[in-house]
Amino acid sequence: MGDTPRTDRAATTGATSEEGPDQGVLLGYLQRYYLHTAPEDLADRDPVDVFGAALSHYRLAENRPQGTANVRVHTPTVEENGWTCSHSVVEVVTERHALPRPTRSPTSCPGRAAASTS
Repeated sequence: MGDTPRTDRAATTGATSEEGPDQGVLLGYLQRYYLHTAPEDLADRDPVDVFGAALSHYRLAENRPQGTANVRVHTPTVEENGWTCSHSVVEVVTERHALPRPTRSPTSCPGRAAASTS
């Protein structure tokens, strides 16, 4: 694997294999996953690592029983995960309604509307 280009290594480790979602679903997921990420935060990153991070999170979400959270802390490597990061990564998947709800004060949660009182 040492002489294999990064994109080929990702394919051989399953990052782009048939185990993942179909191409249309994946493209939509990637667009939503990185929607609020500044382009300059991704500009210097290897596309394999950008893809790998999102796919890793996707796979963590695939088998989450309702009412539970899945949490994984790891330092990904190309050999084990098909992508790499120099830092430990914390991935969390939970139900949207399980997150804290906004309070009645619109200033307590900037950018979000206050919860309805009716």
